Amino acid sequence: MILCNYGIGTSQMILEKIQSEIQNILICGVYPVRYLDLALDRKPDVILSAVPVENYGGDVPVIVSHDLLSEKAIAGIQEQLWQKIYIEKELMRYFDPDCFGHIDAADRFQAIEKLGGLLVEKKGIGREVVDAIGKRERISSTEVGNLVAVPHVLTQGTFSSCIAIGILNHPIQWGNERVQMVFLACFNQSRDQYARIFRTLYKVVHSDELVRRLIQAENFQEFQTIMCRREL
Repeated sequence: MILCNYGIGTSQMILEKIQSEIQNILICGVYPVRYLDLALDRKPDVILSAVPVENYGGDVPVIVSHDLLSEKAIAGIQEQLWQKIYIEKELMRYFDPDCFGHIDAADRFQAIEKLGGLLVEKKGIGREVVDAIGKRERISSTEVGNLVAVPHVLTQGTFSSCIAIGILNHPIQWGNERVQMVFLACFNQSRDQYARIFRTLYKVVHSDELVRRLIQAENFQEFQTIMCRREL
């Protein structure tokens, strides 16, 4: 959804530019800012506004840029859309406060066992699924750099896809890399489009600064806040 002063003229050029420059985006309407309530009735995923939105307390993310036609603004919009839609609306739904914790582990298989135990207890994941993660790890190590590993399994079953998060109190050797943060992912092939989640997760952990801050998170709420960059 696009908000502007009047909903005509420049806003129509903004609509055309955004739709031509940003892939996989649908502009569901252009509204004057005074008609924000009508815009929200269309249930957009995100609002792009060329003017400040005063006293806004809604749940739909708002990206404000005074020059939505500039190349710099388009690049910023792409980054923020990725942040607010792919991370906040998609990736975060696979996480659960009950499947987050600081753990001690002597090696990668002990880390997998501890995090897998959380998924068995809290999410109803079968023991055979956790065992499959360990077997896969023996075939190919899943460290991705920046102190992060993503052991995972893609299988079919009655469970909902989920990711357990473990922050190691002390880094351990994981294949060829040292690892301190582990995302243990169980994806149900029959229910989810998991490829984009992997890409989003990899893009997150590719930032060494973000990973450093995530490792310092003391609890899930702080982890979530850092992941969604709400304090920036």
